[in-house]
Amino acid sequence: MPWYVGSIILFSIILVIVIIVLVVIIKIKRAVKSFSMEAFGTDSLAEGLKLQNDKLSETPKSIKAMTNILLPRIEKDFPEFSYNQYKEKAEELLRSFLIAVSSQDMSVLEGQSQEIKNQAQSFINTFSAVGKKVFFDDVVIHNTQICNYRKKNGNVYIEFHSAVGYYYYVENGKGKVIEGSKETKRQTSFIITLAYIQDRLLSEKNGSGAHGINCPNCGAPINYAEGKFCQYCGTGVAVEINIRIWDFISVNEDSPSSIF
Repeated sequence: MPWYVGSIILFSIILVIVIIVLVVIIKIKRAVKSFSMEAFGTDSLAEGLKLQNDKLSETPKSIKAMTNILLPRIEKDFPEFSYNQYKEKAEELLRSFLIAVSSQDMSVLEGQSQEIKNQAQSFINTFSAVGKKVFFDDVVIHNTQICNYRKKNGNVYIEFHSAVGYYYYVENGKGKVIEGSKETKRQTSFIITLAYIQDRLLSEKNGSGAHGINCPNCGAPINYAEGKFCQYCGTGVAVEINIRIWDFISVNEDSPSSIF
């Protein structure tokens, strides 16, 4: 066999392989374009993914809305409880909390509980210790609902669930963004906990928010965490011996990739 015949055979094999690879690549590109058109409305997968990411960055997180179920129970135990008032306060607290952390200005949280202030300061200290600064810009609270109502160890807790969007990013000591984005919003949700506790000063001294009194009619012990009526004779209790207040005690992000 002449030497060039072997070369021709080898060249033919290589040519066939190249053609097969090209055909496969063309089919893959067509399949990707077809998928991208069906999924995103554009034949560019990169553009489609960007559009999808932009859409997700503007889509509020779903929250656990239990207000219609839990509010009647809360109002039965605490007839004076104002849902709209505390919903607004919960949203105001969340905004103030994020502003305080971004500005590192604790005066923004003036009037809030010490627990809230400690939480914000701890977060600031964590980033400051490694020369970083965190920002939450253009905060938008989409929706807030009651998600939980619980009684534990004589205390009462109401949890608000808020869907929130903001531009989140972290800068190093040179002002360079090393995490997050100034262009793409982060959609997440927060749990803001409201507690029915003893007056703040008394709570700090006693380490507990639960104090009981006796029913003025039958003498049975009454715990305000179980309502303002005697569970034995049904007599209403109009006067509290120990002053108790509603106060917010924590702000926590409700996300698997939580920043807080």
